[in-house]
Amino acid sequence: MVFLNKFNNLQMRSPSYFLTISLFILNFFSFLFGVGVIVIAVIGNSVELFRLFDVGESENNELKDHLSIFCTEIMLIGTTICLVSIFGLISAATKSTFCLNLYAAMNMMIIVGLIITSSNILSRFEDDVRKAMEKFIEVNFNSDKYNEEKNFIDYTQRRLKCCGNTGKENYAQSEFLPSSCCKWNNCDLENVYDIGCNTKIPELMNMHRLDIFAIEERFFIAPVVIAGVIELFGSLLALSIVYFNRSKILHEKKENSYAEISGRIW
Repeated sequence: MVFLNKFNNLQMRSPSYFLTISLFILNFFSFLFGVGVIVIAVIGNSVELFRLFDVGESENNELKDHLSIFCTEIMLIGTTICLVSIFGLISAATKSTFCLNLYAAMNMMIIVGLIITSSNILSRFEDDVRKAMEKFIEVNFNSDKYNEEKNFIDYTQRRLKCCGNTGKENYAQSEFLPSSCCKWNNCDLENVYDIGCNTKIPELMNMHRLDIFAIEERFFIAPVVIAGVIELFGSLLALSIVYFNRSKILHEKKENSYAEISGRIW
């Protein structure tokens, strides 16, 4: 009997009641998601994501700086999600039509901003990685830096069939050419690769394509897609609540007017 009474009470609730509860729950988890995005960005910045490229220790810190900016932008996205979620919680609690409409508008603006920002950041991120690789090759693919970055330089020169930054002349100060500069183990001037590795940047980018995409997917694409879905769903819930509240008000006005007319007739 108690269960039936509770069930009947639930049936008497207006749709806006359940939508409001759903909006409150959505924004609560949205807030937690925003906090998680911030935490991931902080961790990603502290552990130095540039090491995923396995470029070794180097005086060239450009890639590290670019990725640090990348993590900062992710942190700003997480902060925005948290702030909008707090406003969503307030809107759900107050059931204010103005707040709900403003919340829905903010979400739509955020979705547009995410699309524009994500396209810009992703294109800039790959361009920054390419420039950092160019700088790394320029600084390290020579006789002065060879011993410091030997493993990475040998791997790159063998894989891309190139030698030095601009060519074999980059190792002119050394008594011997790295064996990775030659087509065969017996390294001499006759079987040295004539092409410098600075011309192989597109191929080097392709070698690390999975590493680049892994960073983009884990630390940017996934959070942006999830954030976009949450904001869109939040907007739909908020607008639905406004619609049902207005419908309820109009329905009550009609009933009152009918009652007044009936009272006058009788």
